[in-house]
Amino acid sequence: EHVNFIYEDIDLDKLGWLETIMQADTPDGKLPPVDILFADYNHSPTNTAKIIASFLPRMTPVSSIFIDSASTHHPSYLMLERIVQFFEQGRVPVQMLDHLKQPETRSKLRDIVAASNFKLMHMVEKQNRAQNSTAWLRIEPTSLLPAMALHMH
Repeated sequence: EHVNFIYEDIDLDKLGWLETIMQADTPDGKLPPVDILFADYNHSPTNTAKIIASFLPRMTPVSSIFIDSASTHHPSYLMLERIVQFFEQGRVPVQMLDHLKQPETRSKLRDIVAASNFKLMHMVEKQNRAQNSTAWLRIEPTSLLPAMALHMH
């Protein structure tokens, strides 16, 4: 229903500031889930894994995470491919679990991975420049029907 741009460095170890901003924008003060996340942030392999671990428990069942420049940074590209391989096997890498401090958040991450399908697409521009890509991680519930299908005939 709205877009909230945050032009600050992200402390992936302490996301309380994000929850405060998101709760302030809702009438009932509840923490709303995220449909689309665009992370234009440090896209090192470690931070790429932390971004996914930090935000996946906050995403809606059908959602997308975009990580700017990760697809053409070879170490991050390999990390993303490996994370999705683990996720498709229903497994969460220990480093991602260790990053999450709260047991309920760890449990939620495991539950999401177990109940979801993940599609990783590398979108690369034709231009030859340092930051010319975006990694798109699409999250959908495991289902026999298309995601968000309201009517089947």
